Amino acid sequence: MLSSIISKCRHVGYAAGYDRRLKFKAVCWNKLNCRPFSSLIIKNGLIVNADRKFEGHVKVQNGKIIQVFEKNSESEEFSFQADTIIDAKGKFVVPGGIDPHVHLEMPFMGTHSIDGYREGTRAGLAGGTTTLIDFIIPAPGQDLVDAYKEWQGRAENNTCSDYGFHCGITYWDDSVPLGMERLVKEYGVTSFKVFLAYKGSLMINDEECLKVLETAKKLGAIVMAHCENGDMVERGQSKMHDMGIFGPEGHYFSRPNDIVEQEATHRAIALARSVNTPLYVVHVMSPAACDEVHRGRSSGQVIFGETLASALGVDGTHLENPEFRHAAGFVMSPPLTMETNAKAELMKRLACDQLQLVSTDNCTFSTSQKELGKLDFARIPNGCNGIEDRLSVVYSEGVDNGLLSICDFVRVTSTAAAKIFNIYPRKGVIQKGSDADLVIFDPSQSRVVSYKTHHHAVDFNIFEGMKLNGVVHTTISNGVVKYSVDGDRNTNEFIEQFVGTGRYLQRDSFGFPFERIDALDKKKEERIRKKSNNFSQVHSLSINFANIYNIEISQSIYLILKYFILTQKK
Repeated sequence: MLSSIISKCRHVGYAAGYDRRLKFKAVCWNKLNCRPFSSLIIKNGLIVNADRKFEGHVKVQNGKIIQVFEKNSESEEFSFQADTIIDAKGKFVVPGGIDPHVHLEMPFMGTHSIDGYREGTRAGLAGGTTTLIDFIIPAPGQDLVDAYKEWQGRAENNTCSDYGFHCGITYWDDSVPLGMERLVKEYGVTSFKVFLAYKGSLMINDEECLKVLETAKKLGAIVMAHCENGDMVERGQSKMHDMGIFGPEGHYFSRPNDIVEQEATHRAIALARSVNTPLYVVHVMSPAACDEVHRGRSSGQVIFGETLASALGVDGTHLENPEFRHAAGFVMSPPLTMETNAKAELMKRLACDQLQLVSTDNCTFSTSQKELGKLDFARIPNGCNGIEDRLSVVYSEGVDNGLLSICDFVRVTSTAAAKIFNIYPRKGVIQKGSDADLVIFDPSQSRVVSYKTHHHAVDFNIFEGMKLNGVVHTTISNGVVKYSVDGDRNTNEFIEQFVGTGRYLQRDSFGFPFERIDALDKKKEERIRKKSNNFSQVHSLSINFANIYNIEISQSIYLILKYFILTQKK
């Protein structure tokens, strides 16, 4: 049978620029492992969703979950007939992780991030993440649809797991709202990002932000915001230079979170409130910025906040390391806070839903790329790794330390992202009909992080030397085992046999983030009309009162309002 499949595969054409051997292997593995009659069972695991956990079995057919059996219940009978059976006794079975904030092959600060789509999805599978959402960043003036096609051209046929796109809005003219509409309606890109920082390149002003928010609301798309005050950053960088500070530590001191990040977070939420549209605040790095997110949510606004695996696992004190490569490896924006207690504080905010999820902002640069800023911190390419270690960092620092429950773990690493970005319940939950993206997670095992053994392309890891409790044992993407600690299935070569099997996710507009928006709009309109009617009545009475008693209208309004106030007090 295998020889027959290989014979047929030899006639498959290969896209220019891709490794023929890996492409050939991917096709063969697709034929063998994704054939219509393939089936898989995970038995005896502790199945965990965001709302509950229970012991049971999961059955998969044709890339979908076809049955979830709960032990000690009145569920339908479960058949143990399948091509593959995995015993998950003593382990968690959780939905595949979803990382909604990555930058793969991103052109930035004179170079490109070194993790491409192959390496990014490879690292994701090794770390239990089965879906990535990347950012299209159009060049100044570039048509948004052309930018989408450019990014899609790099990703298509080059991913090991499923992926989607957001789109950055880096300028504004008459073509932008038309491009946004096409992306939403034709290509399923239903989230747009604005930058309040990176002055002179990515940053747009408040008026332009408002236009993005208004356009996105009409289209049913959610707006994401990078929250740092770009003018403050520019001033802070100049001040550091004037003081003779050019090392990586200058990056933090030029843009302290409790001022630069907090102000921009407050402003972005205020802009969204004026339009009454959902806002997603990316990479909340400090408790001060989180306070703004919480304040907005408490007032009734539809606000979502993400923090990063890096902010939960390390802190900004590494920026003061005398070794340039080490310190530069921690340069990202907003910067990691110097407050050493911030890691636990942000985890607590996740537990009480002041923050909703954990992503990575994975944007990696090699040693030689980081050295572009060796003489000036402002030229160090911003970004770090995180895709592979995200789940273990959240489990080790959150669940293992008693700050998160195991259901919280699923919520912040998978389910919340699936809901916010409208891929739920296709993803983010273990239930009949959902995609068979599953992770067998072993809480009894631990590992020590090292760039020498990780699956990223970068030659550095910000979690280097950390012992993480809780390890991904097996990752299943679309019903296929694409990573396992057993045997040789944890190698780059094994995972890369699945290059080209990742599917692009076209996402729906409106959905979960917009569920309350119509009601909020209606209430706001009712309040305005009520106040407007009250004022009209007062104004009409004032004119009559002024004519009768021959006094100024302003004096008449004062007397009538005073009468109304005294009447209400009684």
